[in-house]
Amino acid sequence: MQLKVENLTLGYPQRHAPTRLLVECLALAAPEGELIALLGRNGVGKSTLLRVLAGVRKPLDGRVTMGGKDVAALAAAEKARLIAFVTTEPVTVAHLRVHEVVAMGRAPYTGWFGSLTEADERMVAESLERVGMAAFHDKTLDSLSDGERQRVMIARALAQDTPLVLLDEPTAFLDLPNRYQIALLLRDLAHETGKTILYSSHDLSTALELCDTLWVMTPRGVAAGAPEDMLLSGMLEGMFEGTPLTLTPQGTVQLKRITRGTLRVAADVEPAVARMVERTATRFGYEVVEDERREADVLVGSSAVARCVLTRTDNRTTVEVPDFHALATLLRSFRVR
Repeated sequence: MQLKVENLTLGYPQRHAPTRLLVECLALAAPEGELIALLGRNGVGKSTLLRVLAGVRKPLDGRVTMGGKDVAALAAAEKARLIAFVTTEPVTVAHLRVHEVVAMGRAPYTGWFGSLTEADERMVAESLERVGMAAFHDKTLDSLSDGERQRVMIARALAQDTPLVLLDEPTAFLDLPNRYQIALLLRDLAHETGKTILYSSHDLSTALELCDTLWVMTPRGVAAGAPEDMLLSGMLEGMFEGTPLTLTPQGTVQLKRITRGTLRVAADVEPAVARMVERTATRFGYEVVEDERREADVLVGSSAVARCVLTRTDNRTTVEVPDFHALATLLRSFRVR
């Protein structure tokens, strides 16, 4: 069952001013069984778009459909069987146990009294198992770490058993390993269950590595495509307009720097050392050149007693470099241009 966005316009009505438009005339489709990252800068409207997709906020114009059904026109019960939405607001009710939180996902199916059937209990257990939290089923939610709590929220969405899962910045307050693990979990769930999983994030590097599709939101609209297509087309660069940052063709975010010189690493330098030399040089504004026919301001060669040997070509000064802190100090002190 596919999510489609047709001629969608998002914005905020303002009491004493014209309506503030975020984006206009969006047309998007979310493939089934894929992990999609919604990327964009703060204030561009990512959360608003997710809330409109979830049917909890109305667009200014256009519509969102699931399997051809207008989401805004669906009854709450039917909507809850199609779309699971994990918001940024943390659930912190004291003494609420993990399995009780996940069981909330079965609410669309439990009837008036909310009692769980054997099939419901099995769905709760399977959802906890899928996210690696089965051993925590009887722990209280407030005793968990941020990463564990986020896994429980994902399990609740899985227990809801919908074809579409939306998550608003699920990795926002997590450390780097947990951010990666949650994104990896979401990808595996999308591929294994056939669900469409769409989440908003600022973590471009993880999205580039793990997601099937990127939705990149700017004031001009939303561009969609595979990570590699987005890199080649330059669509991701709009995220960094007006900032001191730039995006390399490989998808690495870097500071824009004025080139202060050129540096070449000799072929006999150990590959691991060469990579770190190039990284250090780039950090201090040196352009790394590989073509030996091109003149370089600084040459780096191998050394039997140090990390490397550094030579300035203007005055042929040679220095043994014991470590990368020393290399950084030297490169920063040079005035080659």
